[in-house]
Parts: sequence; C-alpha cells; structure tokens
Amino acid sequence: MALDRNITPRQKLAAIELKYYQHQIWVPAVGDFYTIVRNDLKLFKITQEENGLFYFLCNEYDSEGTFPVKGFATEDFGPNRVHVPTFIFTVPEWQ
Repeated sequence: MALDRNITPRQKLAAIELKYYQHQIWVPAVGDFYTIVRNDLKLFKITQEENGLFYFLCNEYDSEGTFPVKGFATEDFGPNRVHVPTFIFTVPEWQ
C-alpha cells in the first residue's frame, strides 16, 4: 500500500525553496504531500485525520503510518517536514 507518486531531486529542491526562501505557510491537511529535509527522495501523503492523528503513506514504505496532528509541522521533528504543493510535480528536471 505504498504511495504511487514520486518526487524528483529538482522538485524536492523547489519545495524546500518555497519553505525557506519564499516563507510558505503550511497548515497540514488531508490530501497534502510532504517531504523531509534529508538527502533522499521520500514523499509522503496525508491520507486521513482521526482521533488526533494524521495517517500517511510514503513512496518507500509498504504500510501506513501515523503522527500526532498537534505540532505536526511545528514541534519536534515537524519543522523538518516540507509541504509539496501539487504544482511542484510539474517542475521539470534540469536539462
């Protein structure tokens, strides 16, 4: 049950740029894609919110995971999460 979408290195960099240089504000919600600030191409999608938890899928894991909604993008590991708006998936790789 892995996420069936991937992110390229350029797309990941564009998402990181949005967060750190354009100061994009993100209020996590069901349906959002996100990545993490790490040298990998993991992509996550929030699939549901229930009982104070976000459920997510990852393109590199076979099972669903959970994290608390409270502080998801702001506390502990949260600031390392980077929202990936859907338009980012149209960013082409460098030629």
